[in-house]
Amino acid sequence: MSDRTSRVPIPPYELPLLPLTAKEIQNLTALINTRSGIAKVSDTLASAITALGNATLELYPDPEEENEEKDKAMADMEKLARELVDENKRALDMKEALESIVNAQREALRRGDEPQEYSEEQGLSGQYESILVAKKRRWDAMSNTEKYTNSPEYLDFRRSYWEARNPEVPLPHARTWFSSGTTDAQDEESDIEIAQERQSYRCPLTLRPFEDPVRSTVCPHAFEKEAIEDMIKRSPVNGVPCPTPGCAKMLTLRVLKKDSVLKRKVVRALALEKRRQQQREDESEDEEAEEEASEEEEAQPGPSSRRGKGRARLSGIKAEKGAKKFKRSGRPVAVSSEEEEDEEDDADAMDEEEG
Repeated sequence: MSDRTSRVPIPPYELPLLPLTAKEIQNLTALINTRSGIAKVSDTLASAITALGNATLELYPDPEEENEEKDKAMADMEKLARELVDENKRALDMKEALESIVNAQREALRRGDEPQEYSEEQGLSGQYESILVAKKRRWDAMSNTEKYTNSPEYLDFRRSYWEARNPEVPLPHARTWFSSGTTDAQDEESDIEIAQERQSYRCPLTLRPFEDPVRSTVCPHAFEKEAIEDMIKRSPVNGVPCPTPGCAKMLTLRVLKKDSVLKRKVVRALALEKRRQQQREDESEDEEAEEEASEEEEAQPGPSSRRGKGRARLSGIKAEKGAKKFKRSGRPVAVSSEEEEDEEDDADAMDEEEG
């Protein structure tokens, strides 16, 4: 190749013409929807938030433990969870921005619009950046409650975060997560949550306590993993309406997520029930022992015998006191008739207490 050929200048960059070609629209659509594109990024961020929630449960296997370093780690994980929600929101914004542009260009291609020249600010990249800036501005203006309590991933994290340190207390209402204090209405809602939690330890499909629960990400219902997956796999459309009465959400294998919080609650509830059962058995044994003792007591001689025992016991006490006096004085101590009468009165009093 000659020097003359190698020195041919590269033509200046030209902005693309709009609308996009059918091939370009197809490529952008694949970037948006395929599991290796933006959707994959969003799924990875959501999985990271779930992993953080599971980490809080592992950090505090004993909720009663007090550890400043672990408490700080918990606070750092909560902050990181919110940052991941922010990043996930940005990924979803990117997906929505591209979708809006692709849809507009697809419509322009369908109408047969003539290609036009645009400045960099008006072109595809300019439109894309403008949409993202507007979305970020709206997100930054929202309160923490508005941002994070509407995120399914953060809601799951918060359940784990709370369960790690407060297993016996229901999760407070979302309105209180970023502020202090509760209202009477919120307390009533907590009572409802307690009732719901007590009823949620059995799978509605197997009617047995959960062993490996999974929760739907499109509705708040949980099922035994094997039971619900078998139901979905046997469906001709690989999906079934939620089996919970009154819920019309469609469940697929993709919308099911392992529920570590519920599993931990079930394990604790079963252990508590086992302790209560043991306590009932112990109380029953105590009652039987008391009945046997009562029967034996009734078979013993009457009050006169108990009175004799009381006097004998009191006499022993008096004798012990007399021995102590004798030891100190070096001579025996006589017991007067008045003391003997007092002794009998004390014996009678003791008999009454024993009776």
